[in-house]
Amino acid sequence: RGGGLDGPVMKCSQVLRAHFDEVRQKPEELELLCKLPAEVLAPMLEADDLEVPTEAAVLEVARRVLRGRMEREEVVLTISGAKLCEASEVLPSLVGAAGGVVWEALVIEAPAGSPGGALGTAPPWVAARAEASKYAAVTEAAPVQEGSAGDCEIGKELKLRIPTGSVGGGKPGSVLFRARSVSG
Repeated sequence: RGGGLDGPVMKCSQVLRAHFDEVRQKPEELELLCKLPAEVLAPMLEADDLEVPTEAAVLEVARRVLRGRMEREEVVLTISGAKLCEASEVLPSLVGAAGGVVWEALVIEAPAGSPGGALGTAPPWVAARAEASKYAAVTEAAPVQEGSAGDCEIGKELKLRIPTGSVGGGKPGSVLFRARSVSG
């Protein structure tokens, strides 16, 4: 820092402390918050005037920051040739989606409802994004065509980085695979 920016940084930090709970509940804003430099973020998380309902909310943000910044052992999961089958209830909305469909694979590191879980008590398909953007893979938007067996091919290959300490046999994390209409 320096160069006369200490005043604006302090003011921004005050505003973030006052609206911290509001910011941490919005995925896009939480992602930006987690990218703040450590010398700005650490004092904010330690501040007595931090506006949060519980200390668990601060812990959740700290976990998210650490998960996104730590060097971790990872593997790459390649999803190719995947088909959506037995989805007669959702297939018509995917086939008819204006602008096409985006397929996403996300690593969800803590299960719903767990302390520090990214999703709180919401079901995993509600998650707006992965805890760390490096643990998400997304296809380009493309139209979906129903196959003769009432299924559809995903078509594109997805390569997803997975932290091996969080996802796998006996570990609490999971991989969420979903489709999202481009038009909403």
